[in-house]
Amino acid sequence: KKDRTMEEFTSSMILTDADSDGFAQEIMLIRSFCFPQRKGPKSDPRFPEYGSFPKRIKKFCKTRPVGSMAVYKFNPDKNEMDEISNKYTNIRGNKNKQPPCCPHGASSGSQDCNAVSMVSADFDGDLLTDHVVLFR
Repeated sequence: KKDRTMEEFTSSMILTDADSDGFAQEIMLIRSFCFPQRKGPKSDPRFPEYGSFPKRIKKFCKTRPVGSMAVYKFNPDKNEMDEISNKYTNIRGNKNKQPPCCPHGASSGSQDCNAVSMVSADFDGDLLTDHVVLFR
């Protein structure tokens, strides 16, 4: 059975102990661009054949802002992945609702909103997992 509970656009993710229970059972990812890679949300004059952003894309992407982190953990009772990190609901396709460094139509953003790599370890010796995210 296909599990669609963890659909994301990402360029980097790791298996880690994000909830500090002593077991590396969570998938942590940094979100990449979700909205289509063209100017929007209205029609892009360079690609008029695509029209404006479809409603299903706006609905899906409004909960997945570029550069945000998501953590998922398998739920054996439901036999699917649960997002255990903070959830977003207020991201819109409007140009003024996008991070200024990552406007519609950008492939990486002027400040590079996409994570290149991630690593986890106990860097400070407190027996809790620490995470480092590398951006360009």
